[in-house]
Amino acid sequence: GTGTCAGTASYEVKVVPGTKPTLSVTRQTICPGASTTITVTGCTSNIQWNTGNTEPSITVSPTQNSTYVVNCQINGCVGTSSTEIVMTDSPAINVTASKLTICGGEEVTLTATGCIDGTISWNTYSKETDNVIIVKPLQNSTYIIKCKVGECYATGSKEIIVNNGVKPEIVASQKSICIGDTTHLCVNGCDSDIQWSDGSTIRDVTF
Repeated sequence: GTGTCAGTASYEVKVVPGTKPTLSVTRQTICPGASTTITVTGCTSNIQWNTGNTEPSITVSPTQNSTYVVNCQINGCVGTSSTEIVMTDSPAINVTASKLTICGGEEVTLTATGCIDGTISWNTYSKETDNVIIVKPLQNSTYIIKCKVGECYATGSKEIIVNNGVKPEIVASQKSICIGDTTHLCVNGCDSDIQWSDGSTIRDVTF
């Protein structure tokens, strides 16, 4: 009789994993408040970031370490890449003053701490770069220090109050006298450290 034959055929389907797109970052490590731009290349279509963006480049300003992921079509397959943006702390700057209130022209020593391995600049006329400076303000002045560590900046400040003093008042018992006569002088308005031209240091003198 007529026999029945069975035949088998096969077809191999080769699964090719998606090619990863390439990511480039303007700054991998950033300071608080700063931003960085991430760009994906190698995609042919359908870009999708985990931020919801669909453009090749995104600019981000994270407040903590953050990972950004992008999916896209590359020659018909989906490829995925990711990158982490790392936050670095800005230095904490503290400024102390030897005196906060002075008389005009008196010296004050300002000392800044916290700018470790950083570059210092003050807002003074000579733009000092040391952490300790001496100033002689003639009016109320605020001194600001800027510290740069890598790409991060931090500032500190201290205000110095200047008291320009009120002239003391001298009261004379007699404003006009004859040769050989004396007059009694009294000074008002001094809190301390009285010094007359003859060397006297008391409030009332007789000349």
